[in-house]
Amino acid sequence: MLLALIASITTITILAPQIRRRKYYFMDVFSIIYFSIASIYTFIFNINIFIEYSGFIEYLTLSLMVAFLHNNEIPIHV
Repeated sequence: MLLALIASITTITILAPQIRRRKYYFMDVFSIIYFSIASIYTFIFNINIFIEYSGFIEYLTLSLMVAFLHNNEIPIHV
């Protein structure tokens, strides 16, 4: 639980300056979405899928991040 909280806070800290500039990086947005979904499923709905299958889900998430990322860091301008 503590590690999930630390990961979420770190990701939000990295994303905060990007929000002010309105220039988002794909990997950072993807990370905050992943940690949000994992936290909601684990702590609110009490579903342990992210704990029981953490290795598979983490590698699947990393694979999806790489598959959708065409260049190193593509900013998403809003």
